[in-house]
Amino acid sequence: MQQKMHVAIGVATILVGCAQLPDSSETGDIRIDFQVEVQNLNFVRHAFRREPPQQTQVTCPFTDGITVFGAVPHRLIGENAASKDNFVDFLVHYPTIGDPLVLLDTDLDHVIECVEELPTLAHPSKPGTLFRTVTIDWKGDGGPDREQRYRIYVPDRLSDENDSYSLDLVDVPVARWSHEGVDSTWILFDGNHNGVFDRQFGDGLLLDTSGKGAIDVRPYVGDFVSYHAVLGLPWGEFEISELDSRGRYAKLRAVTNVRPTRTLNIGDTVPALSCQTKDGEPVRIGSGVGKHQLVFFWLSNCGSCAADLRAIVPRVSEFGPSRLSTVGVSMDETDENVSTFAESTGADWPHCFSGRVLWDNELARRLGAQRPSDYVIIDPSGTLLYRGNGFKGLSGDLDSLTLYSASDLITSEATAN
Repeated sequence: MQQKMHVAIGVATILVGCAQLPDSSETGDIRIDFQVEVQNLNFVRHAFRREPPQQTQVTCPFTDGITVFGAVPHRLIGENAASKDNFVDFLVHYPTIGDPLVLLDTDLDHVIECVEELPTLAHPSKPGTLFRTVTIDWKGDGGPDREQRYRIYVPDRLSDENDSYSLDLVDVPVARWSHEGVDSTWILFDGNHNGVFDRQFGDGLLLDTSGKGAIDVRPYVGDFVSYHAVLGLPWGEFEISELDSRGRYAKLRAVTNVRPTRTLNIGDTVPALSCQTKDGEPVRIGSGVGKHQLVFFWLSNCGSCAADLRAIVPRVSEFGPSRLSTVGVSMDETDENVSTFAESTGADWPHCFSGRVLWDNELARRLGAQRPSDYVIIDPSGTLLYRGNGFKGLSGDLDSLTLYSASDLITSEATAN
């Protein structure tokens, strides 16, 4: 599959988009128009690798010094959001004497050659930092021709094994919406880095209604909002009804009778939640069922999840179904491996599947699960009792459930009925 990439330095013209109200279609949707703006949006900070990626060959010989490696995220249309097969690799060579050299795989052939060296600039406001702006093109992968500019930051010298590089998105679709006295900034975020804006895992909306003037891309503690979540705006609840793949506009639709969407905390009462197995069988969670409930979140390609589930199975059997109801929640994108994974671990309880991963998964957002192998335990009255990650923590939390006496369970069951 032939692709091209070119490298450039420069600053694009700033174009600012603005949402107009009440610019609505016949369906009542509100359209927000986006245009490209230079933002320098920091989205990656990683420690350098000391060895080249397995698929990358370095043909430029270095006789002294230290060479470290990094990568610019880059995926093709239809590529899994976890894939790193087409990332654009680069290296930074720090000679014993002299300035560091940055070489980038500019032709995307997984070979870094001497001719692919990039001149760098000293950052004017970050002493000890070098940077370079590059433009990556996608061509020939079945999608539209498209490009994205990135800025690579590297230290001008190595200090220890924890040295890191960082990446900015330079050009991003931006809109600003002023409504009912509230100024908001909207940025479409291509989180799976395939050059297309859609509802696939990784992509989302960066939304700032605080006026703080800074955007944080972190999904759980920053300004990132999943396209699959309801937007709680100062002037109402909305959902994304349409999204242009080229990032030119998004449409919002007001939502009425919204179910509560905030993440539940320890001690909160868990309302009646529901999910479905991949075969469409309904599964009930929360709302007090007269016995403890364990909800365990997993991914089928997660080795630690499989190990944790195998360890959990005998612990669950100690309680028996009359005392503990167990539900697994797959956060896979497809149901291809859901059944075989569950069967391989011996976890024969119901496993829900929605095709939504991590922060796109409604049940995970509601119960506060942020990683594979996260779990929650709900007590017989429906109170969120524990939340944690991995078998070690879960085993200890299950041990504490033996403090509940049989009379407590009987009372809870009577209350629930």
